[in-house]
Amino acid sequence: MRFPKVAIVYANSLYDFAVEKNAITEVISEIEQILKASAGAPELKRLIESPIVKPSIKQSIFSEAFGNSCTAELNTFINLLFARNRMDILFRVFEAFVFLKDERQGIKRAEIISAVKLSSEQESEIKEYLEREYKNKIILSEKQDTSLIGGFVVKVDDRVIDASVANQLSHIRKKLTIADFSVN
Repeated sequence: MRFPKVAIVYANSLYDFAVEKNAITEVISEIEQILKASAGAPELKRLIESPIVKPSIKQSIFSEAFGNSCTAELNTFINLLFARNRMDILFRVFEAFVFLKDERQGIKRAEIISAVKLSSEQESEIKEYLEREYKNKIILSEKQDTSLIGGFVVKVDDRVIDASVANQLSHIRKKLTIADFSVN
């Protein structure tokens, strides 16, 4: 996954700060909760990232939404971003933080997109394949997309494995257009 360089710098700093203060477990948990909550409230994310909204308004809204549930370490970090007028990258920093945490713990996240819900056996097979391929522990998330005819698409980092029926049909179509069908 790609992140702005500044987000990676801040994420590394937050990670090191949390480790130094022996609060890494709590900070990880809080950031994951904030990201989960903000995924369900895209308007909050847009508001925090907006260059039009005054920083003081952003800070009060963010504090009202999440401030009481944050450790002192995470509040200190968030206040630093506010002080430096970098709230526009807050969620990217949090996403980079989770990515760095996973990387340091030997974890990769994969998203499986399929037309129908996969069985636990299918998920298990895909997970085992990805763990062998990447030599990392894999955390799967699943999403349904009814526009897929069948099969599935797996996304890991910047790589896409397209095992969908539509993709297979496309490959067949290309082979048929390239093939010479002259009958003599």
